[in-house]
Amino acid sequence: MFVEQLRTALIAAWLAVAAILAPVLIAPFVLPADTIFAAVPVCEARAAGHECSFCGMTTAFVMIGHGLLDDAYEANHASLPLFSVLVWNELVALWFVATVSTRLLPRQPIRIVIRTREEAAPETACAGAIPAPANKEESCRS
Repeated sequence: MFVEQLRTALIAAWLAVAAILAPVLIAPFVLPADTIFAAVPVCEARAAGHECSFCGMTTAFVMIGHGLLDDAYEANHASLPLFSVLVWNELVALWFVATVSTRLLPRQPIRIVIRTREEAAPETACAGAIPAPANKEESCRS
């Protein structure tokens, strides 16, 4: 039981991360570069005068979105492999949701029971009427 719950939790976390990353991968193709650069904060390492492994990644993703792969590689050498891995992750997540999730994730059947007021609680057949009419044939009055 624990292993099943752990697997379900990991799958849910993976799908949540994939859902969060999808706009990051789509944005360079649909948004202007100025909009993206305005939304992303300045790297703290770069502001301090240092370099980090992700410095230039935003620029590189924007360049990928514009089809400038050489410029993206120059902005950050890891941008093309990272972008490729993230795209493949999104494709696998979409495939998983479309096909595999229906077999692997536990599903609880939804039961909808429709009852009339008389079937649900014959003694309180009239909504808001307390007590219920003595004569069941008597109509409800509001």
